[in-house]
Amino acid sequence: MELRSRGYRVWVGDAKGKEIDFIAEKMRKKVYIQATFEMSSPDTAKREYSPLREIDDNFPKFVVVMKENPFFGDSDGIRCVLLKDFLLSKDY
Repeated sequence: MELRSRGYRVWVGDAKGKEIDFIAEKMRKKVYIQATFEMSSPDTAKREYSPLREIDDNFPKFVVVMKENPFFGDSDGIRCVLLKDFLLSKDY
């Protein structure tokens, strides 16, 4: 709902057979988002980052989490952010 309130068109996407939770687009500006409650294991981190790594463009990519944990962090240009920070951000 937040993305739509900012004027984005939002849909679920696919990257080489891997689901992308949200793709948001507004006036040739695109944002890719994976959402998860937490990344408490390497398997969860792999599952969330993997679809975004398949995308070959330079638009922003985010993994949005509810709480920090040991596997919280940016990777390969993909930003991992807390939900509260994502919602308050003016970066997109």
